[in-house]
Amino acid sequence: MRYVCFTIVLLAALRTVEPVRAQLAVPVKRNYAVLQGVRGNGLRGDYYNGTNFEEKVLSRTDKQVNFYLFRKSPGPGVYAEDYSVRWTGKLLAPVTGTYKIIVHVDDGVRLWLGGKLLINDWNIQEEVVREAGIELKAGHYYKLKLEYYNGPVTTIIKLAWECPKDVVRVLGLPVYTPEEIIPQRYLFSQPVPLLVYQPVPAVVQLAPKATSKITSASLRTSSAQVKKAASTLPEPVPSVTGILPVVIYKPKRATASRLPTNNAPETPIVATPREDTWDSLETDKAMVLENVFFAQSKSVLLPESVPELDRLVKLLQKFSYLYINIAGHTDNLGSYRLKKRLSIKRALVVADYLQQHGIAGNRITTQGYADRRPITGNATETERAKNRRVEFIVSANKME
Repeated sequence: MRYVCFTIVLLAALRTVEPVRAQLAVPVKRNYAVLQGVRGNGLRGDYYNGTNFEEKVLSRTDKQVNFYLFRKSPGPGVYAEDYSVRWTGKLLAPVTGTYKIIVHVDDGVRLWLGGKLLINDWNIQEEVVREAGIELKAGHYYKLKLEYYNGPVTTIIKLAWECPKDVVRVLGLPVYTPEEIIPQRYLFSQPVPLLVYQPVPAVVQLAPKATSKITSASLRTSSAQVKKAASTLPEPVPSVTGILPVVIYKPKRATASRLPTNNAPETPIVATPREDTWDSLETDKAMVLENVFFAQSKSVLLPESVPELDRLVKLLQKFSYLYINIAGHTDNLGSYRLKKRLSIKRALVVADYLQQHGIAGNRITTQGYADRRPITGNATETERAKNRRVEFIVSANKME
């Protein structure tokens, strides 16, 4: 009898319990009503040859900033390597809260949003991810400027965000909004007003105090005033379509005379006058380009390098049957990966200079050795300066 009573009580209790319903995906609603009818056209991109905005060659509107290129030009007239871009425009925030702005970049980047410098990493480097948080309000435009430079080889620049945390429930567990490339609809090369208008309140005129009735004439006047007030509303601005690339002018390949001069060489060395060609030249023997200088930790040639490189050009023009191998070297400071990359890039920059001045590309090969082939110690800055060098070897046979 005791067990029968327990069973009856248990069955009665189970009837009162709500069945468990698994909610596979119940997203929290976003309030996007304020953005209805508004769509951005992208950001204005100004493209320059040179890594420090030296020679402007192209302006266009980019729908998003999402580029991955390998030795490929991003647009007409722009070099495949050693170029810079400045994107400008406005960012429209769809919701209020804390945003995480994310940039994937290979080489240098600077980002301003709402007049604040959020990211500043103007260095030569492998692909890295830089991010910063900022409070934004729904429906507000924020001035945006993104600067980027690419050295040799690979272009990587992506502008993404994580919106304020919109929680999604999956089997009862919270899952947060993932990172995404900032969509075109929130990027504007020119500010566009929101297509949201406040209703105009009706104007009702009362009759004279003698009567408390509202006459039909006064209502007609009120209606006319409402129409007049409505007619003063601004016309909606049509959405801006994409702008095709426009070449500002036919670019010329950069010469060392147009290279940036605002960076000091790694070690100040005074170049001494030398003959147009080397006095003695041995094939299959490494020779140092002693007066070729680069910006600190970068692959940007400095103007002081011109005489030495011109001498090398004349040498190769005189001995047109010779092949040349160019090798970059660094000191022992920093990570090996970055040193290796820098040594390769510097060798490529010298090779590019030779090709710009008429030396056939099939005569040139390049190598980057980082700090693996020092010519002296690395204990002092004087020794390290000697190890930071670019060498060349000429040979009657093509080198690999």
